[in-house]
Amino acid sequence: MIIPMEEIAIPKNRQRRVFDEAALLELSTSISDKGLLHPIVVRRDSEGHYLLVAGERRFRAIRYLHDIEKPFKFNNKEVPLGSIPFSDLGKMDPIAAEEAELEENSIRQDLTWQEKSNAIARLHELRQKQAAKEGKIQTVGDTALEIKGKREGSAYEEVRNSLIVAKHLTDTEVAKAVSVKDALKILKKKEEQQKFVELGISVGSKVTADSHELIHGDCLSELANRHSEFDVIVSDPPYGMGAESFGDGAGVLSSFSHSYEDSKDSWQALMERFIPLTYQITKTQAHMYLFCDIDNFHTLKALCQKAGWYVFRTPFILYKLGTGRIPLPDKGPRRQWEGILYAIKGEKTVRSIQSDVLPFAMDVSYPHGAVKPIGVYVDLLNRSCMPGDKVIDPFAGSGPLLNAAQQLKLNATLIEQDKVSFGMILDRKEKLMQVKMSSLVKSEPLEGKEAEALLNKLSRGLSS
Repeated sequence: MIIPMEEIAIPKNRQRRVFDEAALLELSTSISDKGLLHPIVVRRDSEGHYLLVAGERRFRAIRYLHDIEKPFKFNNKEVPLGSIPFSDLGKMDPIAAEEAELEENSIRQDLTWQEKSNAIARLHELRQKQAAKEGKIQTVGDTALEIKGKREGSAYEEVRNSLIVAKHLTDTEVAKAVSVKDALKILKKKEEQQKFVELGISVGSKVTADSHELIHGDCLSELANRHSEFDVIVSDPPYGMGAESFGDGAGVLSSFSHSYEDSKDSWQALMERFIPLTYQITKTQAHMYLFCDIDNFHTLKALCQKAGWYVFRTPFILYKLGTGRIPLPDKGPRRQWEGILYAIKGEKTVRSIQSDVLPFAMDVSYPHGAVKPIGVYVDLLNRSCMPGDKVIDPFAGSGPLLNAAQQLKLNATLIEQDKVSFGMILDRKEKLMQVKMSSLVKSEPLEGKEAEALLNKLSRGLSS
């Protein structure tokens, strides 16, 4: 059957939303050269109007042919200008019409992943409604069986993943993902970040647990009134190298972004205020380790010397095992190292002589764009600290200093202004507390004189 194209309406809620113009032109050429192989599918509403059910790409391609007055054939017969062949499903209620469209679109291969996920989700929802009317339950496996021919394995995973991402297609970042797999990664990172934010809100801006002080705030204002307090500074401040434009943190994550400007000028202005504070807050004998970019090492060195620090002539090297950025993807090389400025206040000595090259695998336990391995902090602190010393990280990031300080029995202060990163610090603290409580629960019960001595000690404490 053939009908004038103007008599066919396209429903606004159809699955396909994106049309590749080049692909439509290619389809138009194919129809013109070889003829139309399959007609579009329409149905009639309650008033007898024709509504498109399937074949919108063919509809658009044929409309283009008519616009340029280029003929095409169907069943070896030329189709009149302005008309289109169709198959009529007849009158259908809205649910049956949606079912016909969804059944086709959920198995088609030429839809975008976003369109296909949405089609699968709508078909699953429709089947759930139909099953509920019959007192039954529609499972993900049931939908996978209908679409993929089996209810387990990869078929189940594909349908389940489509159902998950379809709920978040209004999120611009999710919708722009290149695949369902990448969309799931983005959702996972967003879920983790939200957890960290909620954790930070739940405990307020400051928390002191055991010997550690965790501060959510700006380090410049937080340090302004502190003096001669810390033995060692270990910190990873901004680099002044445009890190906010680097994207995915060298593959560590897909959705984390730097929340600060990282231009050379903003970095210099920050360091000119920060470095004098480092001298102010440290004891007369102190060490400082600052991660830095090689381009800014000498500027940072000069600022530290001006403040009163003695700075080791060359940077330590953090050698990042098994990873690294490739600034020039088609030319190389892979950059696998970062610098660490080492500064000395007074005559503080180290506990042992160690190499200035520190090889460590990078830490991917937290979705932070500049996370450093806990082992690097342990290594540096072990050179300079004794148990009980006070250490600080004014740009704490996700908080690896906390784990290192706990391991070495140091008193740590961490300051971080980004709420997501501060949530990660609090998450580290919670995990450390869980480990501590677990060790207490698993310890052997006290007996005899030990138990009696502890009981007497507690009794004195309660009565005082």
